[in-house]
Amino acid sequence: EKEIYLNERIDFILRLGVDPKHGDQNVRGVAIMPHSLGKSIKIAVFSNDQGSTIAQNCGVDIIGTEELIEKISNGEKVDFEICLATPEGMPPLKKIARVLGPLGLFPNQKVKTLVKLDELEDRIKQAKSGQIEFKVKEDSQIK
Repeated sequence: EKEIYLNERIDFILRLGVDPKHGDQNVRGVAIMPHSLGKSIKIAVFSNDQGSTIAQNCGVDIIGTEELIEKISNGEKVDFEICLATPEGMPPLKKIARVLGPLGLFPNQKVKTLVKLDELEDRIKQAKSGQIEFKVKEDSQIK
């Protein structure tokens, strides 16, 4: 017999009744899953030397360097799903903010991608284990 492959998925839509045009009514965050999402996630970390060492020890795919920033600013495709940064690693990212921002990859405290150096290791492990980012849409729904 022929096997049937089903891609299992759950869609969860929540209507909040808020107006996302107002900044104080904007809802955004990250839900960290207790088990992995079933796929490997490429993570890039932008930090100082100490943060880069921590990231390498945690098995991060891409360490953010000046070369990577130049490649992205010159139009090379972004090859990671999550971009983590420490405050020390943020100044060089200003060059590629217009590239990362529309892709939803620019580090941000609300979605826990801008982290302190002492929290970096835990955040990398959480990102590798699986997370889902959510934010309110124009019709005041979270999808």
